Amino acid sequence: MKVLLVWFEIPRRSELIEPFVKIAQSKGVEFIHLIHNTEKEREEVISPFKMIYWFDYYTPDGLLNHIKPDKIVSEFPLDLKGIALRIAAAKKKIPFIGMTHGIIFANSSDMNLCNENRVSSLNKYNKYFKIAFFYLSVIPLFNLRKAGWLLTYFFIFITKGYYTAARTVKFSERNPDLYLVFQKKNATKFYQNLSNIQEEKLIPIGVPMFDDIFNCFNEKQVINASRYYLMIDTAWIYQTTLPSEILINNTYIKLAEYCKRNNAKLRVKLHPHWYDKDNLPQHPEIEYYRNLPQHNLNTLMKDAVGCFLYFSSLSVPLIVHKPCYLLGYRAFDNDEIALWEKNQLIKTLDIENFSPEDINFDNFAEPDPTVINKFVSEYLFSTDGKSVERLGEIIMTRLL
Repeated sequence: MKVLLVWFEIPRRSELIEPFVKIAQSKGVEFIHLIHNTEKEREEVISPFKMIYWFDYYTPDGLLNHIKPDKIVSEFPLDLKGIALRIAAAKKKIPFIGMTHGIIFANSSDMNLCNENRVSSLNKYNKYFKIAFFYLSVIPLFNLRKAGWLLTYFFIFITKGYYTAARTVKFSERNPDLYLVFQKKNATKFYQNLSNIQEEKLIPIGVPMFDDIFNCFNEKQVINASRYYLMIDTAWIYQTTLPSEILINNTYIKLAEYCKRNNAKLRVKLHPHWYDKDNLPQHPEIEYYRNLPQHNLNTLMKDAVGCFLYFSSLSVPLIVHKPCYLLGYRAFDNDEIALWEKNQLIKTLDIENFSPEDINFDNFAEPDPTVINKFVSEYLFSTDGKSVERLGEIIMTRLL
């Protein structure tokens, strides 16, 4: 089977590609990878698959005629090129499977992303001419009314961004035939807000990128001589309210002081955006970790005494297995986090106000198995380590 994979290739984020590598090896699927406009835009070679480029094709019809895929697997098509490809694929009856790349939380529908699509400088004109021609080439496939939707989407996209365009101009032709989500909770609201996709098209599979984590946690525990607490760091690049650098640095130091008092180290798994940061706070008890192989990261998480987490997808599997403090900055009005704390799944620390004396891992209550099972069902679907297997089966057998 030949599958056109319209998927991320992000520097230092090989875990996003790994599920498809496993499927290629186990199922014999031939993936053709498409994400960059040109080879020049490719920052780092992570994907092992043959890479093609959007700007090598004038129209989606020409692209599909050249590749001749049996199916397409893509993130949700919100950008102009992705929508045009989805429409052209439907005309050729090529099944189009979408897949999310993150866990959906209750406040995900409230995101406001800055518009990076605006034609604001002369050097972008050539790029937009190519994208516009590619996108508008599918207009003849529609009647006048639907062509109007395409044009309206186009103008909102380039003036206000893809998120606003998606929420404003909803037409079923841009939706995938199936959309694979990691969990059902919150996903229906999020994608109906984004595209009015029917709920029955949302298929939960768990988190493929977490399979190795769960398989590691399910292995027999090995006693580790090093006693440490793990911090899953953030680079504060997606938040609208940012703490000062002094406050961020003080957070490391206060957590390290707690660890020192408890005869432990603070091991910090840095956010990829901060791997090259050269002014990280130094402390005898702090050890920083960058760009770890997945196996090493799994072991680092498994052997920690407890964890300090920022609100992210990687936090969720740790909440199931470890006592965790969730770190925040003026952000604990979140109903989801409040419920987790009420159910004694986590404790919280406001980085602006806490002191090392506020931390106490010894008085964490043993989680109620019913609460844990409900949390897993809602946010992870399953911790059986078989999400990649489910993804592969869907790619191979659905929409034939």
